[in-house]
Amino acid sequence: MKTSYKLLIAFAGFLVLLMLIANSVMWANFKRGYSGKGPITMEVNKPRTGLDLKPFKVLVLEGPRDSHLPVIKADKNVVVFREDQNGKFMYSYHNDTLFLNLNKHNVSVLECTDVTDVILKEGSVFLQQFNQPVLNVLAKEGCGIHIIDVQLGKLAVSGGDGCELKVEGDYSKVDSLQVTLGKNSAVESYNVPYKDVQMDIETLAVFRMEGISAASIKKIR
Repeated sequence: MKTSYKLLIAFAGFLVLLMLIANSVMWANFKRGYSGKGPITMEVNKPRTGLDLKPFKVLVLEGPRDSHLPVIKADKNVVVFREDQNGKFMYSYHNDTLFLNLNKHNVSVLECTDVTDVILKEGSVFLQQFNQPVLNVLAKEGCGIHIIDVQLGKLAVSGGDGCELKVEGDYSKVDSLQVTLGKNSAVESYNVPYKDVQMDIETLAVFRMEGISAASIKKIR
């Protein structure tokens, strides 16, 4: 047998040996639960923990300064708890008003069928996906109001010093925006159309109206 044939056969045998070794390693890793860069893990899809609430029209939020509560339009009234909580929280009703205390940080989301007025005593609120004639927000100093993906006839926001108002969302549309804020507040609106904008603000730390929002401003005092 010529030397070239011997070399060719030896090379082919070497390739087959490498393939067998690679296959053995892959199979061993698979049996140990490894694939790609790390171990294969299985997560249990835990159902969210929540509690049904009675209907309400007015929402009063009390809580720490660093609370950020999403309030979302839904088919029923539900408070959703954080995963590490046991479902305890403080709340009370008075007529059509829900008083919700966030000091224990145990509420992650509030879903509601309808809310016309939000009173924010501390922290921030994210109001999302509401479609209704009027939404009124009253906030104390240092609070944050974030409006996302809403369809409103009138949005009225009143706040103390150092409040932050942001309105945005691809689906947002507000016919009338009325804003009254204290000193060193912030107002931002990103490409949200308005038919009428009226603002009564002492001094602004931040003022940003972008896209179609900027063309809607008619009166700032």
